[in-house]
Amino acid sequence: MSTMGPSPLPVLSMVLVTLLMLMVFNHNDVLGFQFELGFCPRPKLMNDFNLTKYLGTWHQQKFMTNLPLLSSIGKCPKQTLASINNQADTVSVINSLTFDLGYKYNFVVKGFGKAVPEEVGKLEFNLRLPGKYST
Repeated sequence: MSTMGPSPLPVLSMVLVTLLMLMVFNHNDVLGFQFELGFCPRPKLMNDFNLTKYLGTWHQQKFMTNLPLLSSIGKCPKQTLASINNQADTVSVINSLTFDLGYKYNFVVKGFGKAVPEEVGKLEFNLRLPGKYST
C-alpha cells in the first residue's frame, strides 16, 4: 500500500492549459498585454502627415494597464502637443493622468518631439524619464 499523496499532474495540466488559452485567445482589451514571437512590428509611416493638424489635446478613450488597481484609480489620461517657437518640426509634449486616491493627484510627464528628417512622418520623443522613446 502506498502512502503517497495525489499526483500533481492534474494541477500542472490545468495551469498549462490556462496559460495556453491565455496565449491563444489573448485579447488586449481584457489583459492589457500580448504574447508574440519575434520583434515588435514597425508601423507604417504616413507620407502626408501634417504635424500642425495633430497639435492640441488628445484624450484617451480607454486606459490600459496590467495593473488593475491603476486602471481603477487612474482617470482622464491625455496628451497635449504644442508647437515650440513656431517651429514646424518640434513640439512640446505633456502627458498627464489624474489619480483619485481620496484626493486628486496629477501625474505629469513632459518632454518634446522632433521630426526625423530622414523618415517623413516619424517623430522622436524625448521625455523626462530615463531613456529615449520614439514613435
